[in-house]
Amino acid sequence: MPSEKARPAAWVGAAKPDVKPSKEIIQICARVGCLLAHTPVRDGAAKGKVERFFRTTRDQFLSRQLDLSSLEALNRQFIQWVEENYNAQLHSVLGMSPLDRFALDRSRVRFLPPNQANDELFFVEEDFPRNHNLVLLGQPPLLQSLALTINEEIRSRITYSVMMPRLGPEDTAAFIFTQLDRAGLGHNTFTQDALALVVRSAEGLLRRTRNLCLAALIEAVRDQTRIVDLKQVNHVLIQPH
Repeated sequence: MPSEKARPAAWVGAAKPDVKPSKEIIQICARVGCLLAHTPVRDGAAKGKVERFFRTTRDQFLSRQLDLSSLEALNRQFIQWVEENYNAQLHSVLGMSPLDRFALDRSRVRFLPPNQANDELFFVEEDFPRNHNLVLLGQPPLLQSLALTINEEIRSRITYSVMMPRLGPEDTAAFIFTQLDRAGLGHNTFTQDALALVVRSAEGLLRRTRNLCLAALIEAVRDQTRIVDLKQVNHVLIQPH
């Protein structure tokens, strides 16, 4: 680790003595090896250039007829104004344009080298409450997403995982009967052939089983019948989705 004298500094100004930098700023500076320094309290000269920028933004940018249809549109307009107007015009205090002033110290400015982990430097760490648990449920593609480098922090917090096997035919049929009981419908609402076709088509997936049954019941209502037969199930299976 470089000594503090050799470390780059991030200057933070505060209008009041009791104003503290956010923990996000503290974490970011620690991760990139940057010393967090404070400007003197109530010293306008120490941070006047920054405060003047805020004033100029209010007077020259926010006073325009802006497209406020979306945050993206506002950001595009702001970036264009900064690059084409503010950075290029003469600054009354600097005696030169902000872009020219920045160029004088360009050799002293350090940039983060390209790295796929750079985004993680700006992640915010939170202490997860001990009396809370996080449960992730999803299809197999969820595992593929968790395997990405950007999600390594989430993956490192997983303490237990399990692959749930698909239901067998008997368990799928039992699930359907349970749902019929909860709805106050008899087990004979589906004929044996219709039930067998739903079980085969669902392939052991609960959501697909539920959707097939609900759609078949809707078809039965449209056909003005109380019993779901092969006709209704087949009509559901050939639907576009």
